[in-house]
Amino acid sequence: MGATKIYFIIFGVLTIAGGIIGYVKAGSLPSIIAGSITGLLLLIAALLLPEHRAIGLATAFVISLLLAAQFIP
Repeated sequence: MGATKIYFIIFGVLTIAGGIIGYVKAGSLPSIIAGSITGLLLLIAALLLPEHRAIGLATAFVISLLLAAQFIP
C-alpha cells in the first residue's frame, strides 16, 4: 500500500472522528454531517488511487482545500 493511500485513509478516519467529537462535545449536527461526508470522500479518494490516480488525487485535493478554507484562519 502506497504512502499516499495510507495518508488519505488516516486523514479520512481522523476527519470522521473529528465530526463525531464535535457532535459529542457540542451537540453539533453540522459537525458530524460535514465530518462524515468529507471523511468518506477522502476514504473514497484513497480507494481510487491504485486504478484512477488522477481522480483520487483531485478528489483529495479539493476536499483538503475545502477543509483548509474552513479551519485555517
